[in-house]
Amino acid sequence: MWVFLFKTSAGFKIRAVGYNMTASRFNGFPVKKLMFVSFIVSGAVAGLGGAAELMGTQFRLINGFGAGYGFDGVAMALIGQLNPLATILVAIFFAALRVGSTSMQAATGVPTSVSDIIQALVIIFTVAGLALVKLPEFEAFRLRLTSGKKEA
Repeated sequence: MWVFLFKTSAGFKIRAVGYNMTASRFNGFPVKKLMFVSFIVSGAVAGLGGAAELMGTQFRLINGFGAGYGFDGVAMALIGQLNPLATILVAIFFAALRVGSTSMQAATGVPTSVSDIIQALVIIFTVAGLALVKLPEFEAFRLRLTSGKKEA
């Protein structure tokens, strides 16, 4: 996905539409077509992931399959800042957190909801940090700090 999104012209167009539909429309990109294609491709990738999970471990569709995957996926994409490689690293971190919480509960009796709390705190602090960096006041403060270091 990273190669497609960051190394091809179609990936550039899809990212451009995602960042600013109006600017993409004025640049002549077929916005509705690109949105439709990205929906189809993302649904196909999700379907392949679900099929691998079902056919590789459970061998049948059970009640409640996939509950919470959407929330986890959105949280991982948010923390990974919509970069496929960073999202993979975040997914590995969340998986280790979830599996570790199960082992921790078995060994020490600490409830697995502690991992949900840690996951929520990671999401909150990541979003807060990203919002802070985007503030004009923070940018002015950063520029003051970096210009002061160059003069000294």
